[in-house]
Amino acid sequence: MGDVTSTVEDVLATGVATPVVVCGSNPALRRTLQSRGGVHTFGWVDDMAALMRACDLVIQNAGGLTSLEARASGLPVITYRALPGHGETNAAALELAEWAPWARRTEDLGRLIERAVGHSSVPLAVPDFPWERLAGRAPVLV
Repeated sequence: MGDVTSTVEDVLATGVATPVVVCGSNPALRRTLQSRGGVHTFGWVDDMAALMRACDLVIQNAGGLTSLEARASGLPVITYRALPGHGETNAAALELAEWAPWARRTEDLGRLIERAVGHSSVPLAVPDFPWERLAGRAPVLV
């Protein structure tokens, strides 16, 4: 939901993270992101909790269930490109509660990713994902 393609581009531009995107039933988005390179995409995921645990961070834009799932999985969360209305309200509440910083500007994203995961994370194995291609970048769920 939201401008996923721009979020992926912004995460890649930080140079510190590799986006992992679940596209669900949106094959056009998946093809677009796969053609970009540097990002790993999934269609439907049967075990989202396992995929989340294989990542170092969740970047979200609405502040609802995804944030709670990430916290239950022990992952830090960053709000970025918050959706108008409920996304911005939730972003403000999550930031106030110190559950998730809100990257309001593109320039803030890299710094917040680095603060959340650093450069020393070692990703867990997810079937069919060549983690070695990440070359020291933290995998983050977008």
